[in-house]
Order: sequence, then C-alpha cells, then structure tokens
Amino acid sequence: RLITLISAQAVFMAMIGLVGVLATNNSNTRTESIYDDRAVPLTQLFEINDRMKEASIMLYAAAIDGRAGKSVSDVAGKVAANSEAIDKVWGEYIVTYLTPEEKGVAESFMPKRKEYVDNGIKAGLALLAANKFDELAALQAGKTRELFSAAKSDLDKLVAIQVKEAKFEFDSAQRE
Repeated sequence: RLITLISAQAVFMAMIGLVGVLATNNSNTRTESIYDDRAVPLTQLFEINDRMKEASIMLYAAAIDGRAGKSVSDVAGKVAANSEAIDKVWGEYIVTYLTPEEKGVAESFMPKRKEYVDNGIKAGLALLAANKFDELAALQAGKTRELFSAAKSDLDKLVAIQVKEAKFEFDSAQRE
C-alpha cells in the first residue's frame, strides 16, 4: 500500500510539474508575442512618425535659413536619407504579424504617405533647389502640414491597434 501511495503521489507531483512547465512555456510565448508583434512595431511606427515630421521641419528650417542667406546645401541629402530610413523601417514593419484591422489601416496609410512625400516633401525639395524660399515655407506650413496630418491619423490608428492587441494578449495570459 505504501508503495502504491508513494507512486500515486509521485505521478500526481509529476503531472503538477508538467502543467506548471507547460503554463510557463505558454506565458513565455505570449510575452514574446507581445514584444515581437506589438512593442517592436510600436517603436517602428514612432520612428516613422518622427522622421516624417523631421523632414517637414528640415524643409521649413531650410526656407528660413535660405531667406537669411545661410547655406541649405545639406538639407536635400538629409531629407533623402530620412525618406530612405522610413522606407526601410516601413518594410520591416509591414512584414510583421498584422491583424486584419491593422492591414486595412496600413493599406490606407501607404497612399497617404506617398502623397505626403510626392506633394509635400519632393515638391518642397524642388522649391528648395530653385531657391524659392517663400513658396517653400508656404508649402510646408500649408499643404505639407495637411498631408502629414492625414498620414499621421493612420499612424495613430496603427499605434492604437498595437496597444489594444498588446492589452488583449496580456489579459489572455493573465486569465490563463
């Protein structure tokens, strides 16, 4: 009897240990998902937002500096490098796991960003190259700002989705 009791307890303890190991593994997987699928994309979205804003600021500052007779020769290169960095980060973001809602907002963002780049940033660079500083300032303060706001609206939605999905994963892990 004693051997049977000890054997039953040993099996029971092994089952409890196995359940604990499996639960810990599941929790680790969820935590990794929160990091890989939510935290990293959040940093990517914030970088895209900051770089888009920075491009507009650089062009507006170039308009001011150009009017004052200061050199603005390095601005076009900086803006181009900034745009390339955004393209790279966006490419990394778009291949992560995206929910259907997130895919829809991302698809909405892409043409808005393209319009911002084509009609705001590239148009601004053309004005800068032509030394049309007053027109550049007006473009940056007007149309470029509006185009940025439209694209930023989608970026803000993508950030909200990341936070919502991270909260969902966290709550699911807590329930388990």
